[in-house]
Amino acid sequence: MGAGRATDLALGELRTRLALIDRSLVLSLVAREEAQREILTLKRASSLPLVDREREREVRRRARAWAREFGGDPDLAAHVLQAALESGKRRFFRAGGTPLAGAHAAALLFQDPEIAPRSRPRDGPRIPVLVG
Repeated sequence: MGAGRATDLALGELRTRLALIDRSLVLSLVAREEAQREILTLKRASSLPLVDREREREVRRRARAWAREFGGDPDLAAHVLQAALESGKRRFFRAGGTPLAGAHAAALLFQDPEIAPRSRPRDGPRIPVLVG
């Protein structure tokens, strides 16, 4: 096998792995939005303020700390979670606070056959996952 063919195979495998990571990331964002919607619904029913800027700062701070812990980019982590926070609030208010239709992404995240069996790293740090 020539070097070009070996490179093409390696790139194909890496791109497949990256696609699975992307799928997991999107599913995680949907699961996060579902949980955020539940929180906003409960807050509305309890006459609590829907927006908590201090809590949002804590979410970004925690994202930065986790990114540093796992060797990632703290700014990217904070940016992604800030975008998720804003998107979740925007969609909640646009929908009038009604539940999301469709599957529960949190449950799917660890059951998706495209993600679960192949996305576990053989080597490297074990990343703790909270499952509710």
